[in-house]
Amino acid sequence: MTYLLVHSNNTSLLEIEEFQSNNILFSLPTEKDVDHYISELITEQVEDYQPDVLFIKYALGNDYLAFFGLRFAHHIRLYNTSNNLPNIPIVFVGEESVAEIIR
Repeated sequence: MTYLLVHSNNTSLLEIEEFQSNNILFSLPTEKDVDHYISELITEQVEDYQPDVLFIKYALGNDYLAFFGLRFAHHIRLYNTSNNLPNIPIVFVGEESVAEIIR
């Protein structure tokens, strides 16, 4: 089984052996639209891994309340491709409480 972690260097999950080589660093673009950057990241990196399970940090950036991880997951689910990427399980990772995420 192939696991893939999408993070922004703000997680201790990188200490786990499965994620040491199977991770993608998400860095907020300054010159591009975030949605355009996410689409490129999916096509250029995520597809290459062909993960069976995708782990995404809720907070992908310095603004912990922006929840770019949820935005990234929406792009995965709505991505139009012939492979199984839109159907893989997504596990959200974060230190935020359920109340903060729902809010």
